[in-house]
Amino acid sequence: MKTLLWIVLVITSLVFCTPALAQKGNLEKPFQFDARSLVFPEPYHETVIIDPEKDLWVTPPPPCTPVPGRVCPPTTPASTIDFLSASAKTNGVNTWLDLNFSKDSVVFLAKWVVFFDTDQNPKTGEDAGFSTDERTFDPGIGYDAVIFSDDFGANVCGPDECRFIPAKFGEHTIKLMIPNELLGAYAGGDMNFALMVGDEDGVTDVAPNEGFATVTSTVNAKLSPGDSQLTTSQMIDLSVIVQLDDPFNTAVRKLVTFDGVDVTGDFEKQQVEGTIQAMGYYNPEQNGITRSGKSYRYRIQPGTLQFGRHVLETLVFTGRGLAYSQVEWIVMPGREGPIPTRP
Repeated sequence: MKTLLWIVLVITSLVFCTPALAQKGNLEKPFQFDARSLVFPEPYHETVIIDPEKDLWVTPPPPCTPVPGRVCPPTTPASTIDFLSASAKTNGVNTWLDLNFSKDSVVFLAKWVVFFDTDQNPKTGEDAGFSTDERTFDPGIGYDAVIFSDDFGANVCGPDECRFIPAKFGEHTIKLMIPNELLGAYAGGDMNFALMVGDEDGVTDVAPNEGFATVTSTVNAKLSPGDSQLTTSQMIDLSVIVQLDDPFNTAVRKLVTFDGVDVTGDFEKQQVEGTIQAMGYYNPEQNGITRSGKSYRYRIQPGTLQFGRHVLETLVFTGRGLAYSQVEWIVMPGREGPIPTRP
């Protein structure tokens, strides 16, 4: 589950792409603003799930042929709440989710639940698995937030609260704009999710049929090395890794803090900028897709770090969104020079 400090930034000369902030950039004295007040344009919604039509969980009743002495029971039409696809995107402040149903589905009668794994770690959160006598839904995620249907909208339940949000209903679509604050994923980057739909009688469809889908963010940020135990004698290459939809045409601004102290200026004076290539990855604790982007490396010389616990944070801004990352280093005393060998 992601934990995010509500960050009030103190910035003296950083000018962002947001027009309102650009005006403030001309102030001579430091100013403060709450990052949650930033406004970014709505991004393009990427199709992240395509579900086969009529792959319903509903089992039709066995055929019945009337014969003398036997009357066939009345039948009711099978549910037609059939999910077809989902489009989604997040910019760190809001997440957009569009659910699309078949032409025979009555979306106002649909019941649905969306499970969000905000830290992309199946070992945290709650198990999203569900099964009936005949079928099993096991997307392999540990959900940290859940969204479920309600009249004219949805209830979003994250780590801290549940809140109703409105929805836009089309003939065969339901569209949501979800504040990331409710998901516990403010500026949190990519998220995995899976969903179930149905009617008042139960589940009629799940998606994806195997595994999970991923909502990508317009910008991701990661600090490397991550949570680590280090020594005072180590030389460390600290990197801010930024994944972007369009790395070649996106200006990046960042704030870097060490134990709450702004070290952005020192970092940027010595940083070495590079590029990263897109790739997929999987391990037992975390999985997903690494997109292309930029990296900013800063070398910490031996003897610089002091013994104790240290927290590093970065908040990355672009004109399309923002992302936050935090790591904790436990620094132990280290031996200076080569380790002596036994005679």
